[in-house]
Amino acid sequence: MPGLLRNYYLLCILAAMVVLRLPSLNRPVSKHHEFNTAVVLINAESWKQAGGGSQFSFTPLMNYQGDANKKFEEGPYIDAAHNHVYLSFGAGWYVLPYAIFTLLKLPFTPIWLQLLNIAISLFTIAMLYLLIRETVGNKPVALVSCTLFGLLPAILWYGGNGYVNTSIMLPMVIAFFYTWFQMEKGPANVGYISLSALFFIGIILCYFDWLGVFLLGFLAVWSLFRLRIDKRYGLVLSVSILALLCGIMIPLAQFAHYLGWHQVLQYWQSRFVERSAGDIPLTGMVSMVAKNLVSGYPVLLLLLPAALLAIVKNGVVTTWPIWALSAVLFYNLVFFNWSAVHEFAWLGFALAATVLVATYLLPRLGRLQLRWLLFLCIPVSAAIYFFINRPGAFSWKGESYNAEMTAGAWIKKHIPSDVAIFSDVQISPAVSYYSKRSFTSGLSMEAAKETMIRYNLTDAVWLNTAEEPWKAVFLHR
Repeated sequence: MPGLLRNYYLLCILAAMVVLRLPSLNRPVSKHHEFNTAVVLINAESWKQAGGGSQFSFTPLMNYQGDANKKFEEGPYIDAAHNHVYLSFGAGWYVLPYAIFTLLKLPFTPIWLQLLNIAISLFTIAMLYLLIRETVGNKPVALVSCTLFGLLPAILWYGGNGYVNTSIMLPMVIAFFYTWFQMEKGPANVGYISLSALFFIGIILCYFDWLGVFLLGFLAVWSLFRLRIDKRYGLVLSVSILALLCGIMIPLAQFAHYLGWHQVLQYWQSRFVERSAGDIPLTGMVSMVAKNLVSGYPVLLLLLPAALLAIVKNGVVTTWPIWALSAVLFYNLVFFNWSAVHEFAWLGFALAATVLVATYLLPRLGRLQLRWLLFLCIPVSAAIYFFINRPGAFSWKGESYNAEMTAGAWIKKHIPSDVAIFSDVQISPAVSYYSKRSFTSGLSMEAAKETMIRYNLTDAVWLNTAEEPWKAVFLHR
């Protein structure tokens, strides 16, 4: 690892990744899935308001504390105290910034979360370089691969402003890939250290994203095929299954400790249905996936087919990169609705595809060809990134980046903090973060009054966002 500091080309890659993100740094939380940034910050502040995350068994919350900030709704996403819980993934991506910021006594603000995200992204690129240098044995290929991956539009955004679980899990995915690579080299590498690493990496990965379950499952199947080579791969099979079960049970037990088993399972069932099929027609989802891949991962769309063609043409034996990419694609297929709506769902795919391209395509290119590849691909990625994420005060759609911050400040100024707020539409988490308030959304004024009666509220405010500027209607009964 110290040798990385003497690798000037790699340092230039990392520096470029920072420089390209500077125009967006510390910009108001507003666009392109930055609602994830908002909800993570809201959760951290909510835990702090309540005296710490342990009060909720570190179950993620999407509302602030206080009677006026409760969610006046019913459902598996509402706890007994009418907090809005979020159980779609393990709590790792909420716990990590909360723990770091609390330990270092840092404020829960966007800039610190962005800096943490950038640090993790740079660490990811360094780990990817080490992985490809070790697995391919070709330093130029490792450097080119890191450049192409690190400058993908989706990596630049979700490793900067757009804090998401699928980005901060990538170092663990790389560690998982390295362990897999070592075990494939031969049964002599199947020992206490590698099996322990597999077990703990798998569990930690599952605590951030369900991709860990799919990787462990495919690794278990892979080890079944390797049993005929050596019985020690039976240990890989056993540890993979054990880690998979623990990876599911740990967040389940954690959430159930606070909410109860029935509510957690009910929540997971409803979210699985929503994120697999949803209510979007198949043709619509396919179209959205295509748009996500073109806008977020354009270079890989060009290189991956060439790598697959090289595999078929040369009759390559199925190795761990092929298994890994298959696991990731199956994960995206199972959660197809989620993958269609959220382009960051494909970050794991981008990593696995990069490793596959680095293994089977790039070593076949000469140094001049690799340079031409960089010369052609880097401008494409940068152009798409800055087209979607324009510097300045307005997005490419003409929307002001500070609109949510302005709305939050208006709410903070005009609505008392001890009065519940209802709204006619779903209010952005960014508005919630800047106003330090939570909302019960999607209600007409009449429905808001009925909700006040149901929950015995004396005073409330109904937000009418259909008019410009917004109007706050004070309700009393």
